[in-house]
Amino acid sequence: MREKMSAVLKKSGIAAIAILTSATLLGGCGSEEATGFQTAFCATYVDEDAVETCGERIKTDLPELTIDGVEPSFVGMSMGDSESDPMGTMAGMTKFTAMVSGGELDVVISDLENAARNARGEAFLDVSSYLTDEELEEYEDKLLSFDMVDDEGNPTGEKTAVCGLDLSDNETISSLVGQDCGVFVVANTTHLDQAAELVRYLLKNS
Repeated sequence: MREKMSAVLKKSGIAAIAILTSATLLGGCGSEEATGFQTAFCATYVDEDAVETCGERIKTDLPELTIDGVEPSFVGMSMGDSESDPMGTMAGMTKFTAMVSGGELDVVISDLENAARNARGEAFLDVSSYLTDEELEEYEDKLLSFDMVDDEGNPTGEKTAVCGLDLSDNETISSLVGQDCGVFVVANTTHLDQAAELVRYLLKNS
């Protein structure tokens, strides 16, 4: 059973793409209810206490993330190892999808393996949606896009939109989600200005 589940997750991520694309299309459903700004830290395993500590520092440095008196929240999402724990990975994907479709997430800070799967499902905005031309040029070496893959998990030659920025040299972030990591703005965020400010903050505090 484990081998079968692992094989499914190794493929193109069609299930993930279908789920996440659906989440994006349904993004308006319930998003009006999500008044607070929320960031998820996603990786194979995430230390909730470390995320809370990091979040408290960000709250202090970026008071603009508090909206109408509601403080931002920072959550850790352990996605599991797709090789050794495919069921855990599927559970993590399901939770992530539910939060996206419910309009609960604004920014995702993630290891690149999970980010790639979600990017292929069009879960993230193109960075040109919130960064200026000058910023795009300044951070040109940090722009992230991912190979699209076929049913067997092989690259098709196409790539996702440029949907994230590399944070691998940010020691605090990489200690939380992995050495290779990035920051991504969720496609149906209702707090784009705040999301952009958080992205800028993380880039400048690498």
